[in-house]
Amino acid sequence: MFLLANCVVFIASFLLFQVELVVSKAVLPGFGGSYLVWAACVMFFQAALLAGYGWAYFLASRSDSRIWPALHTLFCVAPLALFPVEPAILSRPGHGLAHVLEISWMLLRTVGPGFLVLAAMGLATQQRVALSGLGKRVNAYVLYATSNLGSFAGLMSYPFVVEPLLGVGSQLVVWQVGFGVAVAAHLAIYFGCPQGERRGEAQSRILDTRTPWLQRVSWLVLSAAGAAMFLSVTNAVTMDLAAVPLLWMVPLALYLLTFTLAFRTRPWCPQALRDRFPLAAAIGFFLFLLIQQSYSMPVLVMGIAHAAVLLVVCTVCHTALYESRPSDPGRLASFYMHLALGGFIGGMLVSWGAPLAGASLVEYPGAIVLAGFGLALAAWHRGDDPLGGLRSMGLRMAGAFALALAWPAALTLFDTADTSLIAGAGGFLLALLLYRLERRSAAVALIGVAVILAVQARDLYGPAGGYLLRLRNFYGIYKVYDEDGIRYLRHGTTLHGMQRLDPDKSAVPLAYYHPTTPIGELLEQGVAVLEPLRRESPVAIVGLGAGSLTMYAQPEQEWDVFELDPDNLGVARRFFTYLEQSPGVLRFVFGDARLSLEEEPRGRYGVLVVDAFNSDSIPVHLLTREALAEYFRCVTPDGVVALHLSNKYMDLVPVVQATARELGCRVFVNQYVAGVHPDARACVWGALTQDAASAEALLRLGWKDITDFPSQVKPWTDDYSNIFSALR
Repeated sequence: MFLLANCVVFIASFLLFQVELVVSKAVLPGFGGSYLVWAACVMFFQAALLAGYGWAYFLASRSDSRIWPALHTLFCVAPLALFPVEPAILSRPGHGLAHVLEISWMLLRTVGPGFLVLAAMGLATQQRVALSGLGKRVNAYVLYATSNLGSFAGLMSYPFVVEPLLGVGSQLVVWQVGFGVAVAAHLAIYFGCPQGERRGEAQSRILDTRTPWLQRVSWLVLSAAGAAMFLSVTNAVTMDLAAVPLLWMVPLALYLLTFTLAFRTRPWCPQALRDRFPLAAAIGFFLFLLIQQSYSMPVLVMGIAHAAVLLVVCTVCHTALYESRPSDPGRLASFYMHLALGGFIGGMLVSWGAPLAGASLVEYPGAIVLAGFGLALAAWHRGDDPLGGLRSMGLRMAGAFALALAWPAALTLFDTADTSLIAGAGGFLLALLLYRLERRSAAVALIGVAVILAVQARDLYGPAGGYLLRLRNFYGIYKVYDEDGIRYLRHGTTLHGMQRLDPDKSAVPLAYYHPTTPIGELLEQGVAVLEPLRRESPVAIVGLGAGSLTMYAQPEQEWDVFELDPDNLGVARRFFTYLEQSPGVLRFVFGDARLSLEEEPRGRYGVLVVDAFNSDSIPVHLLTREALAEYFRCVTPDGVVALHLSNKYMDLVPVVQATARELGCRVFVNQYVAGVHPDARACVWGALTQDAASAEALLRLGWKDITDFPSQVKPWTDDYSNIFSALR
């Protein structure tokens, strides 16, 4: 029976985390590939996990009742009424709610109830075993490690086995079958497990009055810190690479691995690792400052650094949780309830709190600060001092504040060749400020507070005397500022638009859209050689930015702008004048471009330009075979699809080449090298066409035909994308 219990817990956890990835991927396109979709989904699932634990908690206290087993059976089979789950519900938002609420409503109508049952099932099985006569009560916490192993297996199998072999619809069907098997096995455990003498309280209570309040608060803070840390790392990585299940899976798998290491008979967290918490905090604060400065690192270095911070912080926090667990099995459900509530709080802080706190990834250092305070609460509960001398603490905080305020500015005062040295010096000084604080977690947290305050203070003034705008919403972080007579628009870590403040020069698009860049030449000089532009067919742009490209419109020519974020239009109109000066007739369509383009008539556009950055990357669902097919449905037979493929971390040209060839397209590429013109920026553009005359026109404009080059990667589809194959 104990073996069956392990199997039930494993399967339930496997299905829990599989469905998180399945439905998050299904929801993603409807919200334009936003990196915060994952955080919103995780927050919902954490709330469902908390509710499931709550049900198991009540159930444990009423195991002697005759009606509660019947109610539990009904509870377990009720989600079957929502099966089969319709994938279309997940892919098409349409209720006009706030994005987090919209996602929550979509999940609640589909897989949410099933997730709730699986969450309750795992804990109810553990609780049933803990209070049974199986003689395994002292090992009940081992089932939690089994649960995390199941979660880990579910995560690891998804991108490497499930996603490549099955479409989203098939994945949901398999999950629903697995859910039915798990319910049957759980009910067999629930009704077949032998009854034993109860230990602990006869009746559990939601508020466990037998556990000191300081210990309960430490449970909440430590679990919140771990959840916030993994979500913050995910946000930092996906904001610049891509919001895809593989990049969601890695941080979450590491997060669950730390639970597995901690929740075992002999937890693995050597003192040497605990003593590295201040060093991990220093690296985390350093990475946060680099992100603030849009400082680029090699992908491998960046990935290792984020993973190291996540592993150390979460392992230390989760080990502290396990060491403070209650010894009475009757209070096991109370302990897990606190963990689930803390995880939900951590998700809320990242999904709701951080965007309100400022236009930066403040959740990243905030999670480390939360971990420091959680460890401090656990230390105070043991009678230790996690703070140290106040004088030393004050000096360290002042040093951290000054460093975080002044060091980023120093990066802009030196040539590119010197910035790595300056960045390294800043990291070294941060490590010195946190030196010899191994048992002073409260001090580490306060230094983190100083770093956050310094960044917030710097953001109030910004470069060259002040930011004109700092805005963070569901789709990213906007910053507008003036420098050397030019107005800049940054989205996340990437420059998205520039315009000269001199009215006599403001009509010339700058940066990636300058007349000397590939897209500038295509739209300006292409009027003479490209038939769709010569006859002034309507043009579509996916992605607004500052509105630079609209300056290439011919008088009274129709230009449709498809923009995911309605706030972007307000930014472009308020701080830039491109839209006001554009000679074309502009129409704005808000929402995900693929869904919006489906409403457009066939062959409406002569040229379709995809410039939909999410920080530094194009949302993956806009580069798949199905997306390209939709673009060509919308353009004329001789039309051209242009794609902005610039990216600091990924080479997207082979992906587009391999994918477009499957549709019978001619594929062209044109790269602009920095330094040719002071107002232009280095960029890479791709162009696709299915017409021989348009292909000839592109060659005359200087584009390179790469159609027949050997494919280096597998084509991307809505069901398959491998970003590792595109990494530089």
